[in-house]
Amino acid sequence: YIFLAFTLFYIANIAIRMVGLTWTRFRKSSWDIYSMFAVSGTFVTTVLLLSDFRQRDYIQLHKLFLVSIALLLIPRNNQLDQLFKTAAASLTSIANLLATWFVLFLVFAIAMTQAFGLTKFNHNETDNLNFRTVPKALILLFRMSVGEGWNQIMEDFATVTPPYCVVGQHYFDGDCGSPEWARALFILWNILSMYIFVNLFISLIYESFSYVYQRSSGLSVISREEVRRFKQAWAEFDPSGSGFISKEAFPRLLG
Repeated sequence: YIFLAFTLFYIANIAIRMVGLTWTRFRKSSWDIYSMFAVSGTFVTTVLLLSDFRQRDYIQLHKLFLVSIALLLIPRNNQLDQLFKTAAASLTSIANLLATWFVLFLVFAIAMTQAFGLTKFNHNETDNLNFRTVPKALILLFRMSVGEGWNQIMEDFATVTPPYCVVGQHYFDGDCGSPEWARALFILWNILSMYIFVNLFISLIYESFSYVYQRSSGLSVISREEVRRFKQAWAEFDPSGSGFISKEAFPRLLG
C-alpha cells in the first residue's frame, strides 16, 4: 500500500508535467518517457500484487519496476547526473574495447582448453574452476584478469608432472600439465589482460569523465542551474518548443 501511495504521487507528477509542457515537449525528454513507462509498470504490478497475484516471476518483475523508479533520481541529482553522462559518453568506446577484449578471451580460452583440458586437478581446481570447457575457461580467465590467485593456478598446472600423472602416447591418453606452456600462457594473459586491457578500460572512463566534467582548467564552464534558467527564459518566447524564436524576441531573451 505504501508503494501504491508513492506511485500515485509519481503518476500525478507525470500528469502535471504533461499538461504543463504539452505532449510535444514532454516526449522530447528521454527521462520523461522513461518515467512514464516505469511508473505505469509499477502501478500495474502493484495493483495486481495487492489482488493476491503472487507468482514468483511476477514478484521479481514488480521489484524490477520498483528499482527502475529509483533510477529517476539520476536527473534530479547533480552528482548522479554527472556519473550517468560520463557512462553514456564512454559507452561506444567501452563497447569497442570490450568487443576486442572478448576476442582475446576466446583466443586464450581455446588455447587453455587445448593445453590443459585434460590436466589432472591440483589444489586450487574444482568442478567450476578448470579449463575442461571453453565457458568454464572464460570464467576462470575473467577471475584471473583482476589478479585473483592467477599464480597459484599457474603453478597447479605447471607442477602436475610424472609421477603424479599419466603420460600417454596420444593426446587423450594423458592428464599431465606443462611447466613451459603454463608459465608462458598464464604470464602472457596476465600482462595483456590485467595490466593492459584493465588499465585501458579505466583510462576510457577517466577520459570520458574529464570530457563531461569540463573542469580541466579548474573552472566550471556552466552549471546545471544556469542551463535551467536559460530553458525557462527560452520557454517564454518559444512555448511550443520549436527551437526557434523571432529576431524581435531575441533582445528580450537576452534581457
